[in-house]
Amino acid sequence: MTSTCYFEEIVQDKSCHDYFILKNQIVRDVATNFRGKRLDCFDGYTWTTRLIDLFQHNTKNGKPRLNTISQKKVEKYYISNQSSQITHKEYEYAHRLFSPEVIKDSIYSISEMMSFLDRLYDLEIRFRILNEDQVYRNNFGSFKRKMFRANSLAIAYQLGAQVPVGYFEIFDADLTNLSGIVNEACAEIYKDLNFLKAKHYRGSKKCKCIFSPEVTGLFVHECVVHSYEADYYFSHKNHSSIGDVVVPRRLQEYISIVDYGGIRGSGYTPFDDEGTDACKTYIIQEGRVSELLTNSHYARLRHQSVSSGNARGKSIYDPNLIRMTTTYMDKGNQSVEALFESVGEGIYIETSQGAFLKDKFYLIPRRAYQIRKGRIKEPVSISCVSGRVSELLYSISGISNTVRFRNSLYGGCRKLNQDHLRVAYGGPYLSIDAVTIS
Repeated sequence: MTSTCYFEEIVQDKSCHDYFILKNQIVRDVATNFRGKRLDCFDGYTWTTRLIDLFQHNTKNGKPRLNTISQKKVEKYYISNQSSQITHKEYEYAHRLFSPEVIKDSIYSISEMMSFLDRLYDLEIRFRILNEDQVYRNNFGSFKRKMFRANSLAIAYQLGAQVPVGYFEIFDADLTNLSGIVNEACAEIYKDLNFLKAKHYRGSKKCKCIFSPEVTGLFVHECVVHSYEADYYFSHKNHSSIGDVVVPRRLQEYISIVDYGGIRGSGYTPFDDEGTDACKTYIIQEGRVSELLTNSHYARLRHQSVSSGNARGKSIYDPNLIRMTTTYMDKGNQSVEALFESVGEGIYIETSQGAFLKDKFYLIPRRAYQIRKGRIKEPVSISCVSGRVSELLYSISGISNTVRFRNSLYGGCRKLNQDHLRVAYGGPYLSIDAVTIS
């Protein structure tokens, strides 16, 4: 790096407006607004970060902060080669827009339409509008702007004192079709009511299993791709190396795992916080470990001219970490019907409460069903699905030819105390020959 002055500037303007109603109460709302600037400067010897809090206000406590300025030295990092190119780009992703009056009336109407569900102990309906406007510029003349406008409707409910909270979310909700929203929500609630009768799965054994697209995406996000974020990859050894084949050779051409911020949804990130454009990163390509998720620092260490575009921070106050955007397993070559027909007896995992990776992966099912002769039968209560990631990938026996995504404005990814960073994940239906269920 030459000893010339260089600067990068990021200006963020965010607003989040939540409308919510508890059972038999009025609709309330809370708004949070934030506007700030971060200026990273390199004088030829030292990097310095200057943070300027232009405006932050929460209507709940009514205490705005204005023009809070802080300056600190930071660790040296590399400049992305792409940042030195003069680029002028603007991106916009916008959902349906509704007035506050329409939102409040709609939430109240949904609550009234669901009042016949007397089995619900608690019912909470939320509607969130998230607006993000971010500008990136540097002294080479680059200018990039992304505008993200999205909404999401979430319904949380309790079916009993000893029953986990049920949760249902519609990303990009259409408030002009309230009956459709209520029908979809009631279908989920009735599934949960039916699941209360589920028998507990006894013992622990390996059996055939089918993951839904949501569960496949969660497994890929939490248990596979986190291991191939460059900072984690070089500090841990519990993963396969670049170039290793990690799936059965007969299915090798059909199994790819991708991260791409250009997909429109809750993980939409057309460029990262270092000004690098989103690109399709194949963590696993045709069954072989191919690439890592990087920022400009790790890209330079690996002798790459451009990073994968995954340097992201929760806000301008947080350091840029290597984070996912929209992560998914690509589609395969089988129909969903053929996939289920290939399983004589097994378990179908429809939804999950979460997953995590230690020495093994652990996936906590929420709703699961017995499969007999290729048909979904009675619900079954399962505590955990576990095993080694490499063993599960080698046990894949079928992949559907359809991919679905899970988008959310209420959930998100957590890493090093930066939680609820908006991401998306997805995948196909996945058939697994042998996985441990308990």
